[in-house]
Amino acid sequence: MIAFPFLGSVAKRYGSAWLLYASAAGIVPLSAMWIASTNLSYLFAIQVIGGVIWAGYELATLLLLFERIDEIERTSVLTLFNLANAA
Repeated sequence: MIAFPFLGSVAKRYGSAWLLYASAAGIVPLSAMWIASTNLSYLFAIQVIGGVIWAGYELATLLLLFERIDEIERTSVLTLFNLANAA
């Protein structure tokens, strides 16, 4: 929640698609960073960075859903998306 205002401004400035690509590129090396050290401070920092990256990914996918779906179809598509996501 703390990262969303910053990520929202990034999405506004560069676009939702750019935020999605940047977040996806950040997710890829994230898992490998966990094995680099057993230092608790390092692991905490990786957890925070990972949270911000995943928040960017989630925000970008939500914004792209709203941007790409026609207004007439938006309710039905979002209902099916939420159903599939909850299942």
